[in-house]
Amino acid sequence: MAGSPLVLGAVVVVSAGGPNGSSLVGYDKQTGDVAWTGGDAATHWSSVVRGRLAGVDQLLIFNAHEVVGHAADDGRVLWSYPWRGGHPHVSVPLTFPGSRVLISSGYGTGSHMVQVHPDEDGSFAAAEVWSSLSMKAKFTNLVQRDGFVYGLDDGILACVDVETGRRRWKGGRYGHGQVLLVGELLLVTTESGEVVLVDAVPEELREVTRFSVFDHKSWNPPALAGRYLLLRTDREAACFRLPVLQ
Repeated sequence: MAGSPLVLGAVVVVSAGGPNGSSLVGYDKQTGDVAWTGGDAATHWSSVVRGRLAGVDQLLIFNAHEVVGHAADDGRVLWSYPWRGGHPHVSVPLTFPGSRVLISSGYGTGSHMVQVHPDEDGSFAAAEVWSSLSMKAKFTNLVQRDGFVYGLDDGILACVDVETGRRRWKGGRYGHGQVLLVGELLLVTTESGEVVLVDAVPEELREVTRFSVFDHKSWNPPALAGRYLLLRTDREAACFRLPVLQ
């Protein structure tokens, strides 16, 4: 399993996936000493992300059988939401106003919008708002803009409504690549090694331009630093300057 660490102030947070309270681990950034541990869930291929839900700073992680919300200050488990296993869990949870979290995975599973709320005893609970098969994010992370979510639905770019989960459009067979939101554009890196720019609008698929980078499979997330786009596969890396995104 592999996931990106999260630097949170003086602590580096890692999804270790260990039992006995060490599923999520915070390490002192300077010394490497353990600052805190929390949870018992087995890890998967997703990365920990930060969000504020029900007025509390939280760390969200998509584990082997559930999504878990940990307290950002000490790693204790605040809530969990069960998820079907038997396939990789990769796409990171996406937070929305109103203490909502969108969870998605491929292999025919789809997406759930979940509401997180405090209980009377001070604990937290998570309940389904809606579920949909219109977005099945296998390897890609989803992005949101103006009330709509964009991502690769089992390899095909799609747009769904945040409030209902209903699909607005679907098109563009880009394979199991990755998506970044850059201003008003979706920057899509395709599984076949191309980069595609698409208007982030709910009306229809509007492809702006595309260019080829690699001649072999690419699953790796891109990185954008200013107007410099960094791309890699298991064989090579490339950097492009994109004036249109300046």
